[in-house]
Amino acid sequence: MGVPSVEQANYKDAIDAILTSCQELQDTKDQNGEVVKQIGMNYKRLWWKLHSVSSTTFGRLALEVENLAGKAEQCQNHMSPERALVMSKQIMDRVDSYKYSIDAESSRTRLNKDNRQPSVLDRLTNQKQDKTITFKEEAARSLKDSLLGREKRDAAEGY
Repeated sequence: MGVPSVEQANYKDAIDAILTSCQELQDTKDQNGEVVKQIGMNYKRLWWKLHSVSSTTFGRLALEVENLAGKAEQCQNHMSPERALVMSKQIMDRVDSYKYSIDAESSRTRLNKDNRQPSVLDRLTNQKQDKTITFKEEAARSLKDSLLGREKRDAAEGY
């Protein structure tokens, strides 16, 4: 095996950062029945972190979906067992449909004439992000700057 490239090292660092941010302290029982605190993975947090939805209201949707799932868990406290089971299943079916639509939206790559917003899978498999530079006359930029290609040079240098 050779020395890993910089891209591979950055990729592994990013994955480690995501996984570390999804860990939490959890109570588990050992063989003697005593409660022991251990660091474990919060898979619900990981599921929400791995989505890429370009909307300012995505965080609010996450809150509402989780609140709805909480209502499904609380059904048994407020209804007869038979009715609670039916109601809980109906609510969780609705939560699952929201999550499926979030998955579908997150896996879509968005394109327009000026730029591209890659999906999470695109980001994990491709290190480069496309940037298209268009020639537009704007008040803030002079025609001379456009002709000299200053915007292309700045983009190449990373500004």
